[in-house]
Amino acid sequence: MIYKLEADFENFYSFDFDIDDLLGKMPGYSQRFRAKPRLSEWVEPVGQFYRGEGFTGDLEKIPDISIWALGNLVINELAYELLFENIRDAGEFLPVMVGGDKYYMFNTLQVLNSDSVDSSSAVSVIDSGVHLGVSGVKVCKDLLSDVDIFKMKEEKLIHSFATDGFKRLCEDGGLTGLNFLNVNGVFNESV
Repeated sequence: MIYKLEADFENFYSFDFDIDDLLGKMPGYSQRFRAKPRLSEWVEPVGQFYRGEGFTGDLEKIPDISIWALGNLVINELAYELLFENIRDAGEFLPVMVGGDKYYMFNTLQVLNSDSVDSSSAVSVIDSGVHLGVSGVKVCKDLLSDVDIFKMKEEKLIHSFATDGFKRLCEDGGLTGLNFLNVNGVFNESV
């Protein structure tokens, strides 16, 4: 299976940066990462978790993993320790401070090339007049490792996607904060 990763905004607080701190440290910053490396220019900004509009709980609940700006994961130290070895080749870990604790934003740099994606039955996704890529793409599973995270050009690099192995790693480690949306789009290259 292939999953689109989304933050669980109903059950956990949402993440955002202190924009004044972020722009003060990195004046030319743009949240449009476009799957490009940022580590060389990154200056550890301050972030915070807050009660988002969709949160349905009564008490503050901070996730182990959240999503910020176009599919970038925000992970705590526990998630970092559990995921680092498996996903480090697919992106970079950018340090972030949250309430005195170290977090990381995982900038997904692995982008599948067009040969790895079948978009023949894909449908454009448009929200409020903004084109947000496509749904219904199929991914060549033969080109992915068991635990993998990636983006797709066909999807405008908006979301991060992951394999069953990544989902299993998060579940086995008890990591909270993500929704794994089954895109059920897998094909085998050998077929």
